[in-house]
Amino acid sequence: MERKLENSNQKPLLYIQSISNVNKVVPMQSKFQSNLTISTKVKLDVEEGTQEKKTSKIPFYLLSLEEKITTLVEQAEGIPKKICKIVTPERDYVGKVVGYQNEILEITMPELTESIFLPIKQIKELHVIGI
Repeated sequence: MERKLENSNQKPLLYIQSISNVNKVVPMQSKFQSNLTISTKVKLDVEEGTQEKKTSKIPFYLLSLEEKITTLVEQAEGIPKKICKIVTPERDYVGKVVGYQNEILEITMPELTESIFLPIKQIKELHVIGI
């Protein structure tokens, strides 16, 4: 017990002195800070640009017929094709939109082995099933 009391009464072995003049300007640090502010401005501009793109995205159901078709055809390769319901005056088709060329839509249906080709003028509505 005596040792603990002796140690608590000792003075610290290392003194840390604070710098009296804190506002010293070092050229290397000022250059780094100016570069840092420029890079943060660039990052903010880039982030604002991506946010504008995200906010300007229109929901699928509000797109026109041609925009819907181009969206479905131009999907990335890794994304599976969406099943759609295509409404024409004669009948309704349920299948996947595979291609679009010269205002003719190519559709594959699960019950048929061959593709069906429909002119865009015949299509009244196009809905994606499952979204």
